[in-house]
Amino acid sequence: MEVLIKLIQQCMASQPDQKPLAICLAFPGAFDYENGIGLYDGSNKKFEKLYGLNIRETLATELQTNIPIFFCNDALSFSLGEYEQLHNAGINMMAITLGSGLGSSFINDYQLLSLSDESIPNNGELYNWPYKAGVAEDYFSSKALLRLYFEHTGIQIEGVKAIKEHVDNQEQKAIHLFADFGTDLGIFLLHWSNQCGIKAIVIGGSI
Repeated sequence: MEVLIKLIQQCMASQPDQKPLAICLAFPGAFDYENGIGLYDGSNKKFEKLYGLNIRETLATELQTNIPIFFCNDALSFSLGEYEQLHNAGINMMAITLGSGLGSSFINDYQLLSLSDESIPNNGELYNWPYKAGVAEDYFSSKALLRLYFEHTGIQIEGVKAIKEHVDNQEQKAIHLFADFGTDLGIFLLHWSNQCGIKAIVIGGSI
């Protein structure tokens, strides 16, 4: 929270002639976006120390401000920015973020399709959708790649970037791991693309 507060203060100080009308922050789930409360119970290894914390009240107090503070899902925030680049508000777009977890959103005309289209599952969130022996995030995330690399090689590795370095060195197991990852992801996305009438897919995230 201290880091977040300092970043917001720096942003405000960098534009002394501009009075901000609101603050909006993007957080991954699990999060109570309406009330600004972290719901991280440790199951996805993110922000556990924010569990139960009212971030809106904390920020308002520390920043000594009464301007509105909003929260949105990080994958949705990403998709809104990318949707702007399409220059066509009539396209059904799916955006996913591949990182420590799997984020996803479905959007058309800057609106979440999940609010109006019953074919969009689970409010557009696919991370916990059943897939193979678990859920999608078990296969499409950095933790999935690290687990699969260990299963293939018996070697614990620090991060996906390290696996990529093995690919650069022509290690066949690493090459096949990424190839299988891409194939499985393609099949998974094609299913939802066909079901939901998607015309554009945007992929982002640290992976």
